[in-house]
Amino acid sequence: MDKHKQSSGASVNPVEAIIDKQKPFVYLHAHVINREFLTKALDAKKSLEVDMSLAADGSVFIGHPLSFYQFKGLPPPDNLPLDDVLQAMKDAGLYLVLDVKDVRALPKAQETIQNFGANNVLLHAWADALLFKPYPPEIIVEPHWALEDLPLGEIEKVKATTGVPVVVSARGLTQKRLRSEGSEITQKIIDTIKGKAEAVNFQLPNGEAPSIVIMQKLLDEGILTWFNVDCVPAELRPPIYLGASDKLDSVSDPAGF
Repeated sequence: MDKHKQSSGASVNPVEAIIDKQKPFVYLHAHVINREFLTKALDAKKSLEVDMSLAADGSVFIGHPLSFYQFKGLPPPDNLPLDDVLQAMKDAGLYLVLDVKDVRALPKAQETIQNFGANNVLLHAWADALLFKPYPPEIIVEPHWALEDLPLGEIEKVKATTGVPVVVSARGLTQKRLRSEGSEITQKIIDTIKGKAEAVNFQLPNGEAPSIVIMQKLLDEGILTWFNVDCVPAELRPPIYLGASDKLDSVSDPAGF
């Protein structure tokens, strides 16, 4: 057994089993993790995504960078303390998705992965190597992206150390760009992340997924496509994929993998 995988919990990471089992895996996405939401997630005994950002004092908290809320004109969410949520999840055996939004939070993420065991965690981050600049005019650059876009090499280091599966996100893509540059963009994604990440998020406007043709080309290279299933009708999804949902009823049971 891979030394990274030795831990209590799942015998195989669900994300790494998607292709072999030929069925998708969908985890629970969270906007706010307060006591009520956490209790529902714990009772469901499935999964939960936890955002990781860095506070001014150097501590890691649950949420986006503060510049995200300032830009959106929103108050920072009243999330529970990170360590409290992580401990409750580990005690309950939930599958953990870490969405790292600041490179300085990666050490905490690595520590957490090693604590949970790599079979029980998925790591997500935006990758600087998948910024498709110049961005088209319909994409508005947001100030927090400067913190969220992590060096792919730093993500690779965490994967190499822990064995955790990884999903990376791109920026600057639209359906229009995919129609005109789809082959080139798809090949760049393959060349950039093959062997370095299990899945990619195109981050298209309105949460849309790329075409089945593009997703199949990636799958032929062993790369899954990620999307939020709440935004993509079933008829536009490939047979297998990595997904997220805000709805507990749409979330997969990791025990089934």
